[in-house]
Amino acid sequence: MSIVVRDISYRYFNYPSLFEHLSFSVPANGKVSIIGNNGCGKSTLLRLLSGELAPSSGVVHCTFQPYYIPQQIDMAEQQSVSEVIGIASKIHALQQICSGSSEPMYFDQLADDWDIETRCRLALDYWGLKDIDYNSRFNMLSGGEKQKYFSPDY
Repeated sequence: MSIVVRDISYRYFNYPSLFEHLSFSVPANGKVSIIGNNGCGKSTLLRLLSGELAPSSGVVHCTFQPYYIPQQIDMAEQQSVSEVIGIASKIHALQQICSGSSEPMYFDQLADDWDIETRCRLALDYWGLKDIDYNSRFNMLSGGEKQKYFSPDY
């Protein structure tokens, strides 16, 4: 039971490469630890090893079928980032007002939070999610990126 990874690269759709030209091997009965910051690709690498994902390039060869147990986050995966962090209605209201609507309900929803988009961008940048747009689907984020939303260190 061994794992051989040769020159793999991976990128999520519309995002920069997560890693490129990664090569390593794990001999039969070998043990490996994967250590890295949130969002650096640890979960994605495990999904590649298990065959759940295919690399953008390169080859993954396992002499057995590895199991991957995903990180569990109680979120509706089809929500946008802005929905997950609870600002979607304010963003929508601001966009409607900026498009010319004078409906009182939009002003009520916005509640004078005129800089909501800027504050959201600053928060995403602070969490190390500079390439993430608040309109992105939450399920497009890596496991580590999702964890950044819930880490008490951020």
